[in-house]
Amino acid sequence: MNISIYDEAVALLVDLRDLATQQQKAHAFQARLQDMHQRFPTRHALIGRLQQAGLV
Repeated sequence: MNISIYDEAVALLVDLRDLATQQQKAHAFQARLQDMHQRFPTRHALIGRLQQAGLV
């Protein structure tokens, strides 16, 4: 199975979101994700994977 870099990144971000939620820092995590979304608006494959994972 060939997992793309974006898939690996999204899997890590999901883990980080869960950790941020446990530490009651979900708001800060969402702010950083939103910043990333705004910085890379043309990375459609990445944005799509983030959306599928419920991150944005």
